[in-house]
Amino acid sequence: MQKASLPIKLLYTSHLPVIITVAYLLVIYWSSQMLQLFFTKNSILVSICGQWSEVEMRPVGGLAYFLSPPDKWY
Repeated sequence: MQKASLPIKLLYTSHLPVIITVAYLLVIYWSSQMLQLFFTKNSILVSICGQWSEVEMRPVGGLAYFLSPPDKWY
């Protein structure tokens, strides 16, 4: 009788990468909202970091838009 073992390596991930990712997204969202508040919408810095709609407070452009989850999943 032969006994074979399969070399399956499992990747252990903890909760720390998720917390760090959420913290980075929070900093990007918060800083882009503050930049839009203090500068004009035509500023290059605002257009790169993120533009926000004033009615729904959703990102509509920039880095904040590309890092935000999609609105609809269907």
